[in-house]
Amino acid sequence: MLLPSTYLESFSKIYASQTPSGVQGPFPIHRYRNASHDADEKPDTSAAPGIALKNKIITALRDRYTKITGNPQSGDWIVIPPDKAKDWFPGLELKICKPWIVQAFSGKGRPFTIDLALSAGFCTGLITASTVHDICEECIGLDCNGYVGGYAKTRGLTGSDDHLGPSSPPSIFASRGTPRNTWNEIRPHDVLLTPGSPEHVRIVQARYDTYLDVCESASSLRGLSRRAYFRIDESFGNTMVNGFKGKARMYKLTRQTLAGGWSDHWVLACGVGF
Repeated sequence: MLLPSTYLESFSKIYASQTPSGVQGPFPIHRYRNASHDADEKPDTSAAPGIALKNKIITALRDRYTKITGNPQSGDWIVIPPDKAKDWFPGLELKICKPWIVQAFSGKGRPFTIDLALSAGFCTGLITASTVHDICEECIGLDCNGYVGGYAKTRGLTGSDDHLGPSSPPSIFASRGTPRNTWNEIRPHDVLLTPGSPEHVRIVQARYDTYLDVCESASSLRGLSRRAYFRIDESFGNTMVNGFKGKARMYKLTRQTLAGGWSDHWVLACGVGF
């Protein structure tokens, strides 16, 4: 079974598998990126630079499609006829899903979609060996539900209506969750939801007597992280978590910050079928 930590670690070695020069990499992806963050107000977490690069890459792909087929490109998939393959970008597959490239640059990527995005960048000349490391640092990353939803999607645990994925807001996980009303009920693969604006979602790797081993992507931690969250209090009542109806037990947890201090978080622990 895929573990949250294994999925998190898979982002540390991302390859561009389709380039004119063969496989490139590995490249680490670890930053927090959020498409809703303004580039001027939150430059360290905004996905705006990646979205701008995404637009250039997709435009280059669509323009080449039109040039070699004589037809405008439309729809989610760019499909190159086999008899036109020699005129396509060398090394790049003939069937490209544009939304996967969008996800990779919008905080919603998975390892294979980031591979595709980097490969398309190399093949179109918009990413080079001298720029790829800066691009991975400044243009690609994950927001909190991008990581949690990507984990759900990768494991095929998206629900009957396919609603659990990288773009699912934390409230969706809350509305489908079964609250853990005692500490001993909390299990690996449960999610922890923090109320507020914005809300935040994480995954439990393991539960111990006094703390939880947690995987997440958080702006306050500058991206992907695995940390111990220690239990310091709990309370039963209204959770204030958007999407969750009724009362449940909330747990007050604390974890270390990047600066070496401590940060407290009230969370709702839910099983969501992972």
